Amino acid sequence: MTRFKTILLASTTIAAAFSLSAVSHAHAPTNLVPNTIQEETPLPTAKEVIDAFIKAVGGEKAIKAQKSRMLSGTMSIPAMAMEGPMVIYQARPNLMMLEINLPGMGKSMQGFNGKVGWSVDPMRGPSLMTGDMLSEFKRDADFDSELNLFKIFDEVKVVGREDFNGTPCIKMFLKKGDMEQHRFFDEKTNLLLGSKAKVPTQMGKVDAVTTTSDYKDFDGLKIATKTSIELMGMKQVMTVDKVVIDKVEPGVFKLPPAIKALADAEEKKAEDKKDEADKSTDTSSGS
Repeated sequence: MTRFKTILLASTTIAAAFSLSAVSHAHAPTNLVPNTIQEETPLPTAKEVIDAFIKAVGGEKAIKAQKSRMLSGTMSIPAMAMEGPMVIYQARPNLMMLEINLPGMGKSMQGFNGKVGWSVDPMRGPSLMTGDMLSEFKRDADFDSELNLFKIFDEVKVVGREDFNGTPCIKMFLKKGDMEQHRFFDEKTNLLLGSKAKVPTQMGKVDAVTTTSDYKDFDGLKIATKTSIELMGMKQVMTVDKVVIDKVEPGVFKLPPAIKALADAEEKKAEDKKDEADKSTDTSSGS
């Protein structure tokens, strides 16, 4: 059970990890502040940080030009000497599906079709996301999440400077409801180096530290090809070796039969509940 819990936690946070890494155009980013960082240097505003980040990743026009993307590679758990293939599909406006297949554990899948968040794994079987987990996954599935940051979160602000893995960074605080996280932007490159947050999972909220590195070019686009997630004392590492732009088939996001059955049942339950409420209202009015 402990081993499989780790797999579930990794698959829960993998979407967030790659949305953090973001895609960028292959050019040198403009520095947000001088290379020599002084404590007395005024902090930039959150908008300035995000604008610099967007510029570093190719600019708004380049980001909006993409309609879909597929990222494929491997996921590993070094402490357990386990590694297997993974693939992530994303499309506008907020479609996402990911698969992880680790030897001895089987295939785990998660997705969001714009309405339903779901998960399928060998131990729990098919299930629907609810509550914080659904909200988090929905935010991560937003194809333009970085462009929509100030719409997605209730609060976005710069809170100081802090080294992240030895690199001087601008530290940003983001809040949505009960969810809070910090993101760290390299002051020299404006690139996002990682985040710290409590991540909602099927086992509750857990502390997670995400680190992105090894940026490489893919057909004129640059992406952080290595993403590490540390949680519950375990590290999972996702490595991307291939990125395909605008060739994702819509059918990829279709609900699996078992998930569709669950979603239909939940929808019927909600309709029946509404009908009962309407009948109660009519009866009260008639009296």
